[in-house]
Amino acid sequence: MNLEAYILAKILNPLTGEKIILPPKKANSYVRQFIDILAAQLSTQDYTIKDINGTDRTVSDNAVNFRVSGGSGDTNRGIVIGSSNAPVEISQHCLQSQITTNVAHGAVSFAGPIIDGSTCYVDVIRTFTNNTGSELNIKEVGLYANAHSTSYRFMLDRTLYTLDVPDGNAVTLAYRLSVTV
Repeated sequence: MNLEAYILAKILNPLTGEKIILPPKKANSYVRQFIDILAAQLSTQDYTIKDINGTDRTVSDNAVNFRVSGGSGDTNRGIVIGSSNAPVEISQHCLQSQITTNVAHGAVSFAGPIIDGSTCYVDVIRTFTNNTGSELNIKEVGLYANAHSTSYRFMLDRTLYTLDVPDGNAVTLAYRLSVTV
């Protein structure tokens, strides 16, 4: 069995309707919090896990663990973007330089689970609109989730992903989480 994640991207120019679909990129880094939350969920034991603000939180099995749903404007859940290309490390607990200013964060949506041959996947999807007045240079993408409480948020993955979004354009990013047997 292979557990994999890919990032898919589509840029849309709302004035012309032009769409640019980029090839999928393998997400390169589940971080420690992913395994810690999984261990807490599987074992029903408490784990101390660093949240996205750097605070140690006690996490146990809970119905909200791994919840990535976030509403429009929520910059602390779901897919998040940043401008740092610093190397990914297993102990990182947040994006190195998260972009939140003058970028509209759409609501997180989902597609799946979908079965395609011997692979089953689910997509976590979010659209970002560049309102900065200049080109938006994305260099890192992350996936933030709840665990233990809806107020505790943790990074599950950080992937270096370079993408330039012209001013006024929207980019739709999707994390495709898949299992293949």
